[in-house]
Amino acid sequence: MKEIIFVICGLILTCPILPGQGSWQKSAGINKLSTNTFIDLSGRCFAGTADSGVYISDDQGISWTEANNGIPFTGPLRSATSFSASNTVLYAAFGHALGGGIYATFDEGASWTGTTFPTGATDIIADDSVISASTGSANFIYARSADHGATWDITTSLFSEYRFNYKKSAGIWYATSLSQGLVFSPDTGITWQSLGFAGTFCFDYFFLDAMTVVSTPDGIYQSDDNGVVWTPANTSGLMADASRIRCFATSGNTVYAASDTAVYSSVLNGSGLTPWQKLPLAGLPALDPVHIIEPIHCTGTVLVLGTCDLSAAGTASQEKGMGIWYYQESTTFFPRVEGQENTIHIYPNPATDRITIVLPRTGIRLELYDIFGKLRNCYMISPHKDFTGLDISSWPKGIYIVKAELPDGSISVARFVKQ
Repeated sequence: MKEIIFVICGLILTCPILPGQGSWQKSAGINKLSTNTFIDLSGRCFAGTADSGVYISDDQGISWTEANNGIPFTGPLRSATSFSASNTVLYAAFGHALGGGIYATFDEGASWTGTTFPTGATDIIADDSVISASTGSANFIYARSADHGATWDITTSLFSEYRFNYKKSAGIWYATSLSQGLVFSPDTGITWQSLGFAGTFCFDYFFLDAMTVVSTPDGIYQSDDNGVVWTPANTSGLMADASRIRCFATSGNTVYAASDTAVYSSVLNGSGLTPWQKLPLAGLPALDPVHIIEPIHCTGTVLVLGTCDLSAAGTASQEKGMGIWYYQESTTFFPRVEGQENTIHIYPNPATDRITIVLPRTGIRLELYDIFGKLRNCYMISPHKDFTGLDISSWPKGIYIVKAELPDGSISVARFVKQ
């Protein structure tokens, strides 16, 4: 396997995209599709499109391939509206109350298997054997399965029980609701309670350390005590977009926010966010109230955004959006350091069983992270220590970060791919 030499870069988990750097590029393979949602699983990125099902990317959103094997590709089953991962299983919701279903992949998107969910679903969340799903038509349905989707308990409400935009954090499930604002469930979907903003439509929300942030038509709010008290978040730099942030993405302590036509970044600083900075739109097609940004997603080294055309109708699936666009690592996340004196060598790369890490010189500490910032291993480095034959055979497939702290206080970072 050919050795790849990595140029030193700033730590991926804490370096935001800087305004004025680089430009957006069109992702290959996804044409003019409209995108509903993104999710990462085992180093692979999944996109749910409005009328062409599921696409996958193995290069962090730079290129995409269709992945609908096992899905009857007709009618509502063309619209993948929501994903949720449970361990190594990924569930996808398709369609709405007029048809569709819930499908699962056990092989990272190579094939899909249908569950017994009786109708279409717009939103889904899964954790171990428990799955909950909602529909978004006039006759709202909320369903819960405790046996991997084999059987379902269904509740129907004609009014305001539709729950959507499911997320989970520290064992708690969260969602937004038409009548209760932001809601949470401490018991994997059996009961739900309001967390604030009752009667208000919440666009999106995220968790960062101990902070919860939610965007509403009245602005952005944050809570440091799990929703007991909400205070206005820092919206400096957002201007008129402060009340129309549709979606968020996070990478380490960096937050990205998108309105219909703009993308911003901020960084968690103490217990609050720094002033927002608008990212350049260079390279993107013209955005307007019809052609909008939604959703956005950060894989750790690439920021991707989906688009949709609000005026599109009918079955012209190839014309319902402007495709997926990405901001590349080389121009954004990694401020480069000139010279090779701090280069970390990792080989083979990609690797399946073992890697060797050759350090630029004697260091102090070596840390290995997964792409989501979780520390996997930490080593104190002895003089002239290289790591030969480091066993990674049991690690999940994906991208990993190697960080070395050197005696002069500098940080060297490289990455490798586990196949």
